[in-house]
Amino acid sequence: MLVSLLDDGRDVVNVYVEVEDTDGDGNVVLVPGPTPLEVHGRVQPVRADESVAEGQDTVTVYRFKGRTWPSGAFARISWGGRDWDVVGEPLVSNGSAATRHVTVLLKARDPLEV
Repeated sequence: MLVSLLDDGRDVVNVYVEVEDTDGDGNVVLVPGPTPLEVHGRVQPVRADESVAEGQDTVTVYRFKGRTWPSGAFARISWGGRDWDVVGEPLVSNGSAATRHVTVLLKARDPLEV
């Protein structure tokens, strides 16, 4: 049996998987669903930027790496007491059975309140 750090990742994110809905104009759109799925993997910081020129605007991005990912770019994530959006599409690395993984960039919806 192959073992990877991602098999028993200590970080758990709640993924509100994207579902189809209809907007006010009758268009079919993808939105986060009502019930989360727990996904295990590793969460790593990527960057935190502040835009001084525009006032109090911050952007915080983390990277999630796991064996699997149940959704696409329109999911909502709950992790670390905050809500996150997926940036772009999940990136699938189809390596060997030991190295295969999915990478997802997560952007904080709101700045951290201290």
